[in-house]
Amino acid sequence: MLGRASIRFGSVPSRLSPIPPYRRLYSFTARPRPGNCSINGRFRTSPLIASHLRSQNRQFSSDFSQRLRRLRRIYRDASKDIWRKNPILLPVAILSVIVSFALATYVLGVRLPKVVPDTHYPPKVADALRKALYYTEVNLQPQKALQYYREALALCKEEGLPAYSDEVIGIKLKVVDMFVNAGLYKPAVNALDRTIQETTKFINGQSELQTKSLKELLTLEDIPVEDRNTLDFQEANKEALEFRMKQRPRLVKKVIGMFLLMGDLLADDHMREFEKAQKVRENAVRMCLVEMKLRRALGQPVVVPPEDDSWMTLEDVGHTITPLAASYTESGRPDLALPLYMQSLAMIREAQSGPSCKQATLLEIIATTIWEHGLYEHTLFKKDLTGQPRLLEPDDPRLKEKSTEEELRNLRNVARSWALKALDVAKHVPADDRSEECDETCAASSRLLASMAAADKNFKEAWKWQAEERRLATVLGAEDLVAAADEHAQMIREMEEEHKAEESAQKP
Repeated sequence: MLGRASIRFGSVPSRLSPIPPYRRLYSFTARPRPGNCSINGRFRTSPLIASHLRSQNRQFSSDFSQRLRRLRRIYRDASKDIWRKNPILLPVAILSVIVSFALATYVLGVRLPKVVPDTHYPPKVADALRKALYYTEVNLQPQKALQYYREALALCKEEGLPAYSDEVIGIKLKVVDMFVNAGLYKPAVNALDRTIQETTKFINGQSELQTKSLKELLTLEDIPVEDRNTLDFQEANKEALEFRMKQRPRLVKKVIGMFLLMGDLLADDHMREFEKAQKVRENAVRMCLVEMKLRRALGQPVVVPPEDDSWMTLEDVGHTITPLAASYTESGRPDLALPLYMQSLAMIREAQSGPSCKQATLLEIIATTIWEHGLYEHTLFKKDLTGQPRLLEPDDPRLKEKSTEEELRNLRNVARSWALKALDVAKHVPADDRSEECDETCAASSRLLASMAAADKNFKEAWKWQAEERRLATVLGAEDLVAAADEHAQMIREMEEEHKAEESAQKP
């Protein structure tokens, strides 16, 4: 057999001397033996093997070409009948592919960059935050979302981001938003409280900046400097102080916003902790006033223009005052709420160039407060924190004598003028700036005007304004407003019937 193999594959001798095992294992540099086909020490393929390989390649190419032609024929025959056999399914399939491609492009190219901008957070933090937002906005699962939020905060710490940085505070506020979306208001308030405490640590650490002038802290011209290293150190210290002074008002602004958000959560129907909400809103206004006083002492502008986000604008200050005024109104203190509403309206009107829905809303609220203030003095009633009327205690210091009918009529006239002004401002709001808030304000103003007209026994005018209230409630499509309008109509009807009965009783 070995002899036949030698004739077929080359001139290999029929008898080979055995190779020792150590030579087979370790002789890597052995010279080629005479029987091997080599040229200059490199092996070459035998002509018979090469011929066999070429024939195999030709056979494979021929088979592949036949299969390819067969597939082309099958697809060509199928394509001739596909439109005839599937006149509906094929267009639907094509449309589905196009829609799927467009949806994937939107999600990958538009939606994900908007959820977590890669330029705002480090890559590792952005990846964890993207997962957290998925379990917050897409598939709400608070436990998993909280796990990834904690991971993002830990990565922020590893990246060297301080607790008062915009990135860290933004993540913590996203946690609060996740709790609110899940209906977990108590954990949301606790998370806000912790965030406020952590942020105020940095603010309170700058107490020396509140007692000394910025000019005294940063002026270096009067200090003789001979050493260049000392000069560099002083310049670096000056830059650090300037950065901290710029960072401080931005953090105060954030804390004020968190106070207002906490007040809204506490006053929500899910919690109804109105006293705590009032205290939190008082803290927000107090912090705002302290910072404005400090800026005035340091020679800085008390408010900044809208394009500057380093501190609050005049409109922002007005919006900060409004929630506290609402708390005073809910607690039965319209006498304290009215000045705050007036101040807020003056600030917002000065900050805005023309009429707006917010101005109309404040005008309507002022009219309602004046009206309720007159009723409060006349009937000796107040509203408790649940919004229900309650008789004042005899020793209550807020107790006043009953107003005369003429004083009440004057109060109604004043309130009526404010309500009509609210309607006028809402009417002149530009169409581009007009929102549902304007329609809601007009509905509330119409309701107030109807109530005051009914109190003056002018039922013809009362029904006119009540019809306007009902129309606006229908336009808004709010079922609660429509139900309130119907209830108001029933109240006016009862007052009218009672008035007619009194007139009939007085007739001889």
